[in-house]
Amino acid sequence: MSADDITAGLRPAVVGSATAIALVAGVLWWRNGAELVVEDTTFVVLAWLAIVIGELWRVSLDYRTTAPLAVAGSMALALTPIGPDATVLRAAQVIVVVLGAVFLALGIRAALGWSAGIDEVSARLVGLGVTVVLSRNLTIEGRPVLTWATDARAWQAALALIAMCAAGIFVELLTWTLIFWQRRVSLVSMVREDLMRSGALGSAMAHAGPLVALVAPVAGPTSLILVLGPLALAMAGLRRRERTQAIYRETVAALSRLTDDSGHTRPGHARRVADLCSAMGHELLMSDREVDNLERAALLHDVGQVALTVPLPGGASILADPDSQRRIAGDSVRIGSQAGLEVEVCDAITASTQQFRLMREFGEKIPLAARILKVANAYDDLTGGRGGPTRSAALERIQLGLGYEYDPRCVDALARVTKAPPG
Repeated sequence: MSADDITAGLRPAVVGSATAIALVAGVLWWRNGAELVVEDTTFVVLAWLAIVIGELWRVSLDYRTTAPLAVAGSMALALTPIGPDATVLRAAQVIVVVLGAVFLALGIRAALGWSAGIDEVSARLVGLGVTVVLSRNLTIEGRPVLTWATDARAWQAALALIAMCAAGIFVELLTWTLIFWQRRVSLVSMVREDLMRSGALGSAMAHAGPLVALVAPVAGPTSLILVLGPLALAMAGLRRRERTQAIYRETVAALSRLTDDSGHTRPGHARRVADLCSAMGHELLMSDREVDNLERAALLHDVGQVALTVPLPGGASILADPDSQRRIAGDSVRIGSQAGLEVEVCDAITASTQQFRLMREFGEKIPLAARILKVANAYDDLTGGRGGPTRSAALERIQLGLGYEYDPRCVDALARVTKAPPG
């Protein structure tokens, strides 16, 4: 069974699980008298507003969209004993309050024409369900965790609550990863990459809810503002980072078209090489971040040709002598560096002119991205973006340099990704 087949089955399963959680919570809440009156209505209302705002104000972590404020508000509601009697909300009450906030936010997003992100919302609800169930059913010294935490030492209570919250957030992350596990990347490496990508923000989400629970007995509803306020400021910084990255991507795309506009390369050469590199990178189990860097290297690998007074025939750098290839790569790196190109991307462009035999015979380190780029560029130089018989001729030409000029693994990946689909 392929990853795509697994993914196709997981999407409805996750949405179905979230729906089941909502239905069970609704039934339990209704059977208990549909009660939402609690000791401290202000706390519940503030948490509810935080969830609504969080679902409207999401942030992107490369490939993943998350709602830190909504997650923190939900976890605070699930973990905080509220009111003077330190009353713990029933599981059904927590889910119903969160659902009300989520449905309102989704309605507003739909009215504004924004994406609903049902998969992501469902993953968050599943994660919340895990935290709610664990914190109310897992026992320490014969008492539920939430009840035990009210009398435990501060550090013990903090560790227990953080563990409950972290478990839910990890399940949410794992659920999201399974939903979008569509490529031939190992699941373990993808989960690891998602954890690294979450970084400080994931840690902040895991700590925000427990921190509210610890501060609430002293500060009351104000604890939500005190804890979630800094998180909102961090999100504002992430949104600025998103805008900066968008500008950066536009700059790279614009630079990649320079040689097309000047007539130094065939139209669309850089884009075709980038698409081919991306497919080969996934075929060779590179992470999303590595594929991103590879794609940027491919987009800018030939931009140095604008410095040539006499263009290469068809812009095919494969026809240039080794010194000219290195000079073009060096000029590409200098131009890309002015646009803020990462060191890994620059290294891939520079090393893409090296022969594979240097690695095989002398142990020279040539990044995988550079070896992929070398093969993909040669293929497009030879085909000019055409398939059919041209593809076969190009592969034959590349295979003449197998093990000497080109990495056999990369050539095999090229053959697989350029193979015409059956029918």
